[in-house]
Amino acid sequence: MRSVVVRRCGLAACLIASLLVIVAPAVAAAPDVSFDGSGWGDGVGLSQYGAKAMASDGADYLQILNRYYTGVSVRPLPVTGDSAFVLTDPDPMWVGLLQNQPAVSFEVTSGSSDLCFDHTGFCVARVGPGTS
Repeated sequence: MRSVVVRRCGLAACLIASLLVIVAPAVAAAPDVSFDGSGWGDGVGLSQYGAKAMASDGADYLQILNRYYTGVSVRPLPVTGDSAFVLTDPDPMWVGLLQNQPAVSFEVTSGSSDLCFDHTGFCVARVGPGTS
């Protein structure tokens, strides 16, 4: 009698286990995600602290630029003529030009220009060709 009970318990356990396998919903495996990078940027850009250290050690701007941007050359940017970026770019970016200067001289050769303060956007005058 004991063997019959053991068989029935074994059969019941197998039945329950097979029902759990059949009833349990399939769970999709999470996709693998990997990130590939090189720190705080593209791994090539100029480090401000590194550039400052190089300058403190006597490097000039060309040596610093060549250290971080290999294979590039520095050349004058045309600021006059039909292809000048100040004419072709709808919003040219000027950063820190002529800082701490007591006076700035310029001449408008064609068209007109507003003379404005960057930090307030307040324009003090509109000047035309030949004005300096």
